Amino acid sequence: ASVPLSHAQNHPSDKPALIDYWPDILTGFDMVDNLLRRLDRQGLLRPSLDVFLPCKVRIVPRSTEAYSEIAYMFWHPAALQDEAEADRLASDLFYKMAQNLSLAATDQTVITAELEELKTGDIPFFSVHVESGKIAGTSEKQWLPKGNLIDAALARWRAMDMNAQRNIIRASLASAYINDNWHPNYTSYWPTSGSGKDMDRRRRILAENKMRTIINSAIRAEDGTVAWIAPVYAPTGWSVRPIDQDIYNGLGGIAVTMGAYLYETRKGRANPIDGLEDLFSDLKRTLQLVEDRYRQHHKEPIKIRPIPPGGYLGLGGSIWTWLTLNSLGMADNGTERACSIASLIPESLQEYENCDILYGLAGALPPLIQLAEITSNKNYLAIAEGIGDRLVERAVWSGRQAYWTHGARRNGLGGLSHGVTGIGWALAKLAEATGRERYRRLADGAFLFEESLFDYAEGNWIDMRAVEGRKSAVAWCHGAVGIGLAHLDLDPSVQRDITRLQLRRAAAVTSLRGLGREPSACHGDASAWELLDAAITHGEGPDHLTRDALFDQWLTSLEHGVPDNNITADSFSPGLFTGMAGIVYQLLKADRFSNLPSFLMLGKMTVN
Repeated sequence: ASVPLSHAQNHPSDKPALIDYWPDILTGFDMVDNLLRRLDRQGLLRPSLDVFLPCKVRIVPRSTEAYSEIAYMFWHPAALQDEAEADRLASDLFYKMAQNLSLAATDQTVITAELEELKTGDIPFFSVHVESGKIAGTSEKQWLPKGNLIDAALARWRAMDMNAQRNIIRASLASAYINDNWHPNYTSYWPTSGSGKDMDRRRRILAENKMRTIINSAIRAEDGTVAWIAPVYAPTGWSVRPIDQDIYNGLGGIAVTMGAYLYETRKGRANPIDGLEDLFSDLKRTLQLVEDRYRQHHKEPIKIRPIPPGGYLGLGGSIWTWLTLNSLGMADNGTERACSIASLIPESLQEYENCDILYGLAGALPPLIQLAEITSNKNYLAIAEGIGDRLVERAVWSGRQAYWTHGARRNGLGGLSHGVTGIGWALAKLAEATGRERYRRLADGAFLFEESLFDYAEGNWIDMRAVEGRKSAVAWCHGAVGIGLAHLDLDPSVQRDITRLQLRRAAAVTSLRGLGREPSACHGDASAWELLDAAITHGEGPDHLTRDALFDQWLTSLEHGVPDNNITADSFSPGLFTGMAGIVYQLLKADRFSNLPSFLMLGKMTVN
């Protein structure tokens, strides 16, 4: 039988599609915030909260998942056989966990009470009296400071950076859809013309203002460390949280951009910014602490999963970060730090089998080759050859074409970040560095597979991810921009016919479909500009476009900003590939006298 169902009563509309309401969510947030602040100014907010003073509020010091896992552990046969050892291990885990959780107790009395509750009852129960802050429940031990919780909450709310809260809301909305492989079909905001005036002054102002935004959004701690909260891409998908140390959307990429800004400032090609050097120093210190802490955890009996080897979301990217900062004169110990990170790669290779350049095996090759050149240490080239041999073993041949499986995609992928273009690019660099024919042959096979994906009717390479409603992609990560830049990087003087062909193809489709969708470097204008500028320089750009016209249009698009309905572009990210740092870096690189390397291709500094 067919029974009609009524709409759920807990939704605000008959069609509860979040994407249709996200501007209203931000409007509602601002309305509530304005109302509460008006009541606070009038002295009405605090008295209205007195009704909660007698209440007791439950606090959950640790996640229920953590409690449940420890409870299960107590019933493991090994734990039942040696209860004292199980108690010791659980207590040690809870103590270490509390180092990163503000609500969790490090006091041994409280931890012991929590563990006893898990063995004899359920999730530990703690409550706190709102007026006094007195704790009751599983343990009466007071491990949190006493005081009026309402007054403390109001003080935190009054000091809160509401703009940062809005950015987090935008980021949360965007990441919710990106994880579902949702790709909006926005109308391009790319201008048909620019003002044609004062381009260097406009470039400097845009770079300065965007760098100030990155600075102002930083979260500074009393110990001198720094963090940002933003949408973060990792091998498991997108989430909104404190950024990691990688170069793709993390601390490493921001550090490179800040180092580049200071370098260009000293050369007279960027406007000075007060406070940038101090923040940059704190950022470098934070990176070092993160790396040192990882090494410390790595030595403990409970093993943690190694960092991936990749060139953008992994150890390879961290090597490139320190080498680049060193070449900019912004890190005296840069080479030493890079060598230290490189020593972690062999263990990482035992854990990861993904072959791509983003976080997989191939991504470690270009940084290792650079490190071998700089240090004259052949051990790094030997590690790179070991990776190359793994790629040879894992390659799938179809006639003269070669590809690699990627997750559930057994027939391979095209493109730079996850596909044959990126792996072939890395292998070609390894072949050049070692003279090994097997790497050259495999790189050629990868590029033949890439060529088989070119669709003449589409004027682009087929995107084998089969994203709904889209046959091909233009972005650096999966499309034409990355393919064109990879071939150019392997042949920077454009001596080969294939380089000219791929550069011409990539530039043509990028000028038609790749501008004005998003400003970022990974899948937007910041990388499209680099490709088109290079194509025009080498005589392979669109006939209607000059370097100055392209640059003027890009500046104009940045000055106008993205439309309000562009949910992904409007969400704040400080990252190098995903956000503002990448735009700043490209604006610095756009100076005709700049010798900054291409971060898109993990480049090296050129002599200037």
